[in-house]
Amino acid sequence: APRGGQRKRRVARDVAIRLASSDPARVQVPGVVILSAGSNEARFDLVVGDDDRIDGAHEVVVTAEVENWGGGSDRMRIFDNDLPALFVALPATIGENAGTRTNGGVVRLSGLSSSRRAST
Repeated sequence: APRGGQRKRRVARDVAIRLASSDPARVQVPGVVILSAGSNEARFDLVVGDDDRIDGAHEVVVTAEVENWGGGSDRMRIFDNDLPALFVALPATIGENAGTRTNGGVVRLSGLSSSRRAST
């Protein structure tokens, strides 16, 4: 049975449906999709953005509107693939008589923190 108990109605002519994302930096959708005559659904691509910020999961809402018709929306959660981690890199070998090795070691973050201060 269709979701919400409604019958699936088909349109008699092509219908332009406006789409919008609540956060286009995270999820982009086309501005318009066409529901073809005789159809009851139109598929569209989602373009999910990826940054190097450690900023956790975010919820994005996509809305659809047709003039003189109702609107609709749905939400999805975008999980952050940038996990907070530190990496240390050292030379593979070094002689004990090397003394001070300027910039000999490196500490690197896995991503950029969403705040300017380090998280604890």
